[in-house]
Amino acid sequence: FIGAYVLALLGLALPIAIAEAFVGGQRGAGAPRSFRETALANGGWRLWGWLGWPGLIAAFLLLVLLSITSAWSLAYLARIGTGELLVAGSMDAGPLLNGFALDPERVMFWVTLFLVVVCVVVSHGIRRGLAPAVLVLVPVCLIALAYLLSELIDPAAPHQALAPLIRMDWAAFDADAAHLAFRQAFATLALGLGVMVGFGAGAPAGTRFFPALSIVLLVDLVTGVAALVLIGLLAGSSVSQ
Repeated sequence: FIGAYVLALLGLALPIAIAEAFVGGQRGAGAPRSFRETALANGGWRLWGWLGWPGLIAAFLLLVLLSITSAWSLAYLARIGTGELLVAGSMDAGPLLNGFALDPERVMFWVTLFLVVVCVVVSHGIRRGLAPAVLVLVPVCLIALAYLLSELIDPAAPHQALAPLIRMDWAAFDADAAHLAFRQAFATLALGLGVMVGFGAGAPAGTRFFPALSIVLLVDLVTGVAALVLIGLLAGSSVSQ
């Protein structure tokens, strides 16, 4: 699966991401306006701009979905900060977190807080809002991921953490797995949602999108594999307990 996923990233997702970013960089606007102006500049139909709206609507629906899990994450971080989860044992943490997830009032509070933060960041635009937020949040996430891996990986046998990912099982790879790999490649770079168009619009003049997006893809690929390793380690740790 990982091999098919990497091939889909390099052969399909990366070229499409570069094309979207190039369109945004040429027009300096969001997906609907960039598509419309690109079509008009090439003698096309102005209604091509409407192709940008389904992606924005899908991004909004995705925000609604992720706001719930983000609210859970914020609440869990708050409980870690207060020491509530640190004091609770592994047997007590599950009911504690499940009780929060089933409490609509508390969930709504954290969802509202998350959406307020998102609105404040987005209201400042790409260069003054999103870019500074990414420069802070991405390194923090990478550091947190590296710390968790360092705590869970056995120093005496670090290769065991990667063993489930590099073991070849051709019998388990079929058309559905290949389709899932291609879908995940598109989801990795948020293709079709106007994200890469916005990336290009907010990039400084003269930005070379191939090396820039190659770095984005590499970082995302490494963090994705690291997240899979982390999930496997956590699952194994919970089973052993």
